[in-house]
Amino acid sequence: MSFNKETVRGFTPSLYIGIGETCAYYTLRETYLHENYIPSGGDMGGCVHNGVYQGEVVREVRSHHLFNLAQDMEEAFEKATAYARDTGLDLTTKREALSTMMRDIVRRGEEEMRAERIEQSERANAYVDQYADRWVMENLTKTHRNTFGYGKYAGKTFAEINAFDRDYLNYMVHAPVGYDDKPEKELRRLCLETFLEKTSAGLIETDDHFGTIGDRVTIDVTVKSVKVLHTDYGTTLLIKLVGSEGHRFTTFYSGNKFNPKAGEKFTVKATIKDHDDYDGINQTVVNRIAPVEVAA
Repeated sequence: MSFNKETVRGFTPSLYIGIGETCAYYTLRETYLHENYIPSGGDMGGCVHNGVYQGEVVREVRSHHLFNLAQDMEEAFEKATAYARDTGLDLTTKREALSTMMRDIVRRGEEEMRAERIEQSERANAYVDQYADRWVMENLTKTHRNTFGYGKYAGKTFAEINAFDRDYLNYMVHAPVGYDDKPEKELRRLCLETFLEKTSAGLIETDDHFGTIGDRVTIDVTVKSVKVLHTDYGTTLLIKLVGSEGHRFTTFYSGNKFNPKAGEKFTVKATIKDHDDYDGINQTVVNRIAPVEVAA
């Protein structure tokens, strides 16, 4: 899976180091923009008119747990820094802040933590009793359930993502659902599961290599993924492409004239550098890639 820094309505996801619920581990969390749709009133509530939702949209920044880092402060910071470098996301937590976090953990006694868990549980139960069932029923009539409001493909529909990255949809069907927004995400997961059952993959890939090594070729391609790599020599893009006949192409690009995004289609010129395989999957490595025009 590739990672891209995405901006949604002026919001940029970022990473920060937190403390697990049991206060035993430093954890890595990623922020995302949460949208809640509130009907505009009247007997019919919210509705969609000319493709625009008629009602109030409330947005707030939330975060979700990625994975446990470590119990040791230095080890946790190094792992978080490495992950931020690999994904291209900003890590907002500074090393000196971890010492303060550790002191806070020590100061919290068992009784304080127990009282806090009871209070959180009571608030959560009251919240679910008041809103969960109503939101589930309202979401049954909303078209946004087929659109991701968070993550690297925020704002894209299932069909748009299926055209170039069906692997991501298969992953999201089995992704864990957070407690705070479980009704909406669970409904989206069920819709996604049905979509995948009824819809074939947008990109059909072949395991054959393409062309002859050394040839300069012109090919129509769809961008499958773009990953930012930071090296001692600067920033490089690892670009995965699929040709019109299903051949897989891989290239490393360090220029500034080609800035592809996942899902875009191009006609490009490239030189075949190698016939390779990655994890048992055949791919054709190309270099000196240059766009000719956007494919129709």
